[in-house]
Formats: sequence, structure tokens, C-alpha cells
Amino acid sequence: MADPDTRDGVARDLVERASHALAVAGVEHADLYLTSRRRGMARFSNNSLDQHVDIEETAVTARAAVATGDGWSVASVTVSDVDQGAFVDAV
Repeated sequence: MADPDTRDGVARDLVERASHALAVAGVEHADLYLTSRRRGMARFSNNSLDQHVDIEETAVTARAAVATGDGWSVASVTVSDVDQGAFVDAV
């Protein structure tokens, strides 16, 4: 099990969730693209720290392809919910 307290642990956990979602979604040709970034900002006033913002953004893009009579139909969706169920719903 991934350690949720480290950045690498969070990444491993997301990959495990994505792998599970692909396995249970029932779509033969699908992939998930995971992005996560952390950014911050500090505002200073009168030479002292006035405000600090620390933002962590995670997004999952799911892409699925289905064979049709004319070739392939491809759809994609991007979600920011990293819940296991949201991954499956996205696929």
C-alpha cells in the first residue's frame, strides 16, 4: 500500500486507482492520463508575510475508443475528482 504522506506515495496511490478503474470499467481500449502539480504563492506587506497559499491540483483525463462500422470512435473527459468511483465513471 502506498504511503499517503509522501508525494511519491500519493502518485503510487493514484496509479493504483487508475489501474483498478481501467480493469473494472469494461472498456477494451482505454487509458488514463494523471497529472498532479503543487504550487504556492506568498504575499508580503510591510516586509512581513501577509498571505500564503499552497495549492495541489490533480486531474485525470480518461480516453476510450470503441470500434464502429466506420472505424473507431474516441471520447475523452477530464475530471479533478480523484475518488476511485470518479475514475471508473470517467472511463
